[in-house]
Amino acid sequence: MGKLLQADASEHLWLGINHPKMFLHGAIYDATNTVVGLYFDYQESFNVYLQNAKWSAKNLY
Repeated sequence: MGKLLQADASEHLWLGINHPKMFLHGAIYDATNTVVGLYFDYQESFNVYLQNAKWSAKNLY
């Protein structure tokens, strides 16, 4: 049986106008629509998606 994670990132002034824009990376477990991982970073990158997937997998098992 497999697990499907949906992942995306959103760029915004999450911490207010006195801080630089950041990306909020999120992962959702598709079967239950449960958020299983969130991570802030200053850029959207494949490495962050891998890190988020690793943390999300820990939450699923």
